[in-house]
Amino acid sequence: LSIPDKQISNEMFDNEDLKSEFWQWGDKLLTLPIFVAFKLLFASLAICLPIPAGCLTPVFTAGAVFGRFFGECLHDMDPHSIEPGIFAIVGAAALSSGVTRSLSVTIIVFEVTGELHN
Repeated sequence: LSIPDKQISNEMFDNEDLKSEFWQWGDKLLTLPIFVAFKLLFASLAICLPIPAGCLTPVFTAGAVFGRFFGECLHDMDPHSIEPGIFAIVGAAALSSGVTRSLSVTIIVFEVTGELHN
């Protein structure tokens, strides 16, 4: 959990295989859900503490990792037609919108990534 959220999000959105040594210590189908669980646990603790802490970035990262996990599972079933990075974008936008209860996060994500054609 010491890798910056920006680097994790960039790795999740990439359609190539995960590059960081953080993801290589075990099977990525085991590493990704464990990371999501810890990220959501620590994000919920940070939100509940009486200190100023943002909730959008940790939730955005957790959504990207969960989307990538789902994309990797589907990619293992059909490696020729599934791109896991797209699932990471959708997961990040969906979880962020669900937590903040606004559609604007989803619109911003898809406008920034330019993935409205999928």
